[in-house]
Amino acid sequence: MKWRVLVDNRTNDGTLQTEHGLAILLETEKHRVLLDTGASDMLIGNAECLGLDLGTVDYVFVSHGHSDHAGGLRYFMEMNQTAKVIVSPDAISGKFYSKRRCLHSITTEWPEIPAERLLTIEHSGWVADDLYVIARIPQVHPIPKGNQYLFVQDVDGEYIRDDFRHELALYTDGLLFTGCAHSGLENILAACPYPVKTVVGGFHLLDGHETEEELLALAQRLSSHYPNTQFYTSHCTGDAAFDILRSEMGGKMNGFGGGIMNYELNMFDMIDATGSGYKNDPRMRDVEAEMIRSHALCLKISAKKPTDPDYKRLLEELFQCEIDDSVAIVSPFYCDCGCRMTIGKNVTINKGATILSPGKVVIEDNVLIGPEVKIATVDHDLYDRHNLFHFGQVTIKENAWICIGAIICPGVTIGKNAVVAAGAVVTKDVPDNAVVGGNPAKVIKKILNTRMK
Repeated sequence: MKWRVLVDNRTNDGTLQTEHGLAILLETEKHRVLLDTGASDMLIGNAECLGLDLGTVDYVFVSHGHSDHAGGLRYFMEMNQTAKVIVSPDAISGKFYSKRRCLHSITTEWPEIPAERLLTIEHSGWVADDLYVIARIPQVHPIPKGNQYLFVQDVDGEYIRDDFRHELALYTDGLLFTGCAHSGLENILAACPYPVKTVVGGFHLLDGHETEEELLALAQRLSSHYPNTQFYTSHCTGDAAFDILRSEMGGKMNGFGGGIMNYELNMFDMIDATGSGYKNDPRMRDVEAEMIRSHALCLKISAKKPTDPDYKRLLEELFQCEIDDSVAIVSPFYCDCGCRMTIGKNVTINKGATILSPGKVVIEDNVLIGPEVKIATVDHDLYDRHNLFHFGQVTIKENAWICIGAIICPGVTIGKNAVVAAGAVVTKDVPDNAVVGGNPAKVIKKILNTRMK
């Protein structure tokens, strides 16, 4: 996979023109996809300068209705007669305005798009065998403050705040394209049900809007929640905002400009992925191989006593790391991806534990896990349960106690010194120093006096 920036506010190539807009040519194993089209016909000239043939593009993805991302579509369609256009119907029908500095239209002049070439997207789903579109992005995390200047015009001619229902994001084999990320970068990442290795696009973090403290906090959350993800941004990410993000994230945060290319991205490294899911396809063989390896070792471990000289060696082979002498794992024990587990010191896992760990499990120091506890990091898609799965890392923090028969669901973090009562079904994060119980588990009480080991 490789991608090249055709249009951007900035350029790394003196032969290319710049404008306030974004267009990227993405080449996967199966498709050539134009990600947005810039504001004008500039993408045509820049592509020629780079020796790229846009006539062979088979999909155009339009992230939202603003003219700096869709204005070049009519010029592209004059020279490409076959590519299908992926777009929200709200982008085509909307009238968009900006009140930044002064009121002005940013509505796209849409070309006539033949019905057989138009793919209007209202709900998330696959549009091709390796292209997944994310629509109607829930805005549960902060959204860019620059959105305050962006409006749509309703049927009565009134200007109302844009809710960005017309915004889409595109995922393919580990790469997530955000367009402008008006819905908020964290919201787009949270809405993506698959592992994200690389994020490419604008983040709509305009200089002078978010405070330095807010940007640093965002950078810390991105680094913490997406430790194996690389971020590439330009266009609507300000220079000062970028510098603040990079000061915290280092080499995880990268800038781009016209002409940049990323060669041979390995976007489906399932064993290293800590994202939220995967599509079931032949490349799952890496995960399947790990499951086979772990299953065989779990059988060997369960057949031995903890006092057996080979017991610790087999555990270290299972987890592919050194295990502290203070760790006690009582057989029978089962996990399906041992290399995706991290275990601290003075951890006890009692008999009958089952850990489904493709999505990664982190167990910190001094954790107690009772008999017959179940921990899952993977579940099935509601609508395509035979082919699509979702991952969510489970983290059990220091000194937590998971009592007999509890079930921990994907994506959950158990807080420091917390207690999960017997038989509880934990579907949401558990705060530090809390006791939770029930189905679904809820906070029963707080632990006021703690004695940490």
